[in-house]
Amino acid sequence: TNGLRHKLEIDYMDEDVNFNDLGFLLRNNYGRARYALMFSRNKLTEKLYNFRSTLSVIQQYNIDRGQITDSSLLWRSSVMLPGRNTLRAGFGYLPERYEDIESRGNGAYRVEAGGWWEALLSTDAAKMFSFSAGLSSVREPLGGWSHSYKAGVTIRPFDAISMDLDLQYRDRNGWMVHQGGREFGRFHASEWQPSFDVNWFIAPGHQVRWNFQWAGVRAVENGFYSIPSGDGKLLEAARSLESYNFDLGLLTTQIRYRWEIAPLTDFYLVYNRGNAYNKSMGLNDPETDIVDLFSDSYADPIIDSFVAKLRYRFGN
Repeated sequence: TNGLRHKLEIDYMDEDVNFNDLGFLLRNNYGRARYALMFSRNKLTEKLYNFRSTLSVIQQYNIDRGQITDSSLLWRSSVMLPGRNTLRAGFGYLPERYEDIESRGNGAYRVEAGGWWEALLSTDAAKMFSFSAGLSSVREPLGGWSHSYKAGVTIRPFDAISMDLDLQYRDRNGWMVHQGGREFGRFHASEWQPSFDVNWFIAPGHQVRWNFQWAGVRAVENGFYSIPSGDGKLLEAARSLESYNFDLGLLTTQIRYRWEIAPLTDFYLVYNRGNAYNKSMGLNDPETDIVDLFSDSYADPIIDSFVAKLRYRFGN
């Protein structure tokens, strides 16, 4: 459809909201207002189609202290280019605000004004090979910009088989990581995130799916801070350890067979393997090779299991 639409959302969640009552919530203890102006046009020009654009204004407070925890002006847009390629872009401006979640109940620190931008180009998803590539940047809480680069390919050699392969690299400069209590470390980090997903419909009612995700992070500390009493701007603090550098590897993979016996009656056979590898690094330790970090993440998993499940529908 063409034209303008307006949307207004108001949320209020006090400290006593039970997450189990409402399902998954990002947080409680907040009041939030969001206004969105949405514009769409099916045919923008002779060569540009399906134009969508949204401008949003958000203001959010924590209820117990009245601190602004989210204040932003956001714009996102997408358009279909010739050849059924799609371009998506967006940016956001975030005024000064407070971060009150990452400290896990140990206070809130002031985040400097910042913002983010992103751009993504993807090709026609109906073809045997479709590709995507994207760039984005975000300003960290105390300054410094983190940049992300990602690329992906989707392959459909046959109607019954599809494969998605994605790779993202992130260069983080000024990443804040909670160190316990009211203390935070500021890190420069490199992060790799490969993933793939394979779906094979063997025969009617029979499907095999293999999903794999890994994240590898190598982080070097370049600042140590604490939240002041009464909250406010982070203050430089004394380190209790010589080094806070670390390597982190998170791995999860699942192979799942599904047999649809009848409508709403299925049999599943699932293999899960996962690990969370975290290693502290000394000041003079050499940088870990990314291949070695992957090997360490894969070895000695904390999850390594087979599960068989039958879902059966009773009655008509």
